[in-house]
Amino acid sequence: FNTCKSYIQMLAATKGWLRTTWNVSVQDDWLSACIDWIRSEEGAELPGARVQELAYEQWLHADLKDTAVGGCIPPSVAREQASTLTGKLIVQVRCVRVCACVCVCVCVCVCV
Repeated sequence: FNTCKSYIQMLAATKGWLRTTWNVSVQDDWLSACIDWIRSEEGAELPGARVQELAYEQWLHADLKDTAVGGCIPPSVAREQASTLTGKLIVQVRCVRVCACVCVCVCVCVCV
């Protein structure tokens, strides 16, 4: 798949669509493997819009450590004791645990 011009165009279009539609930036290797898998499962002649939707669905189930480009939040946050972040950020909830009757703990994976 990876050498034909239409594949490269599909890869670029899907990457751009993820970025503009969902504010998601993904690694090229991950997206390429994702599109290869989609095409092997669904057929190589899928319309680009369907490939984009399926790539987004795969991203929703993926680990941010495997897909994110340049981290999800500014690297300086890791060195700060407390900070306020504004804007659109992507975080991944790792687990939700009930710690007491009125308290719920949420463990969030933040890629730095």
